[in-house]
Amino acid sequence: MILVILKTISSITSSNDLQISLSIGVYAGIYIAQNYEVPRVEPTKVYQRVLQFLEENKKKP
Repeated sequence: MILVILKTISSITSSNDLQISLSIGVYAGIYIAQNYEVPRVEPTKVYQRVLQFLEENKKKP
């Protein structure tokens, strides 16, 4: 799933922008996880919520 998202993002943005964005996101995620009490979320639940969100907000042709 993550590879599909990254492939889509990389086709939209340039490679340098993608690397910078991912680096900032990873750094921010690590900082937040270490300094705040963030509850663990099952990856399958996140995937299901993303699919549900996409279905609800799908544009009609």
